[in-house]
Amino acid sequence: MPVPPCRCPSGLLAAFVLQLGCTVLLGRLASAWTAQGSARELARSLGLLPESLPEQLLAAFIWLQCSVVLAAVVCNVALHVRLRRQLLALPREVFFGQRPPPASYGGPDLEDLRSMGRSTLVYGMYFPGILFWNFFYGSCVLVVITLFLVGSLVVVLQPADHRSSFAASVWPWLMNLAFFCSVLLAHFATRLFVQRCLLHRHDRGFFFVL
Repeated sequence: MPVPPCRCPSGLLAAFVLQLGCTVLLGRLASAWTAQGSARELARSLGLLPESLPEQLLAAFIWLQCSVVLAAVVCNVALHVRLRRQLLALPREVFFGQRPPPASYGGPDLEDLRSMGRSTLVYGMYFPGILFWNFFYGSCVLVVITLFLVGSLVVVLQPADHRSSFAASVWPWLMNLAFFCSVLLAHFATRLFVQRCLLHRHDRGFFFVL
């Protein structure tokens, strides 16, 4: 049977409500930690300059992580609405029968969609929790990597008289990392260009457009 139309948006909304509660809890814990002066003590023990850097990175982590989850929820709701519009436009014989979808259909495989609809009936009560933990884990990894790079740049780009003692050893690692990321980005852009502009699929396989 097809997926009920309100299950995905409701699950996404519930996951975001869980995220709001997590953001409030993290904000209170961070405020209590910084109010005790622990953040500046950590900066002094590590030799970080400026000493307010841990506080600023922690606040940025909390708000950026919540913003990434919000963007993911909005994007998934928009994709769900677009996919639902395509499914409702399909003839009944296509969705419930064995007739192939029309050429204008650009959604996922219908057999996979039917299988997903049957399995989500079992996991329906866990759906918001599954979404929340996946969004939380993915956004945390993304924000931690981003803030680590931003914090490293802040450390090495300080004026010479206010720069940390280990900033000189961090700069070569950042340069090598930037070069490595540029190579990965070039490979990714090349692959997208080949897939979308040069590689076309037909009934007998693939062919290149030269």
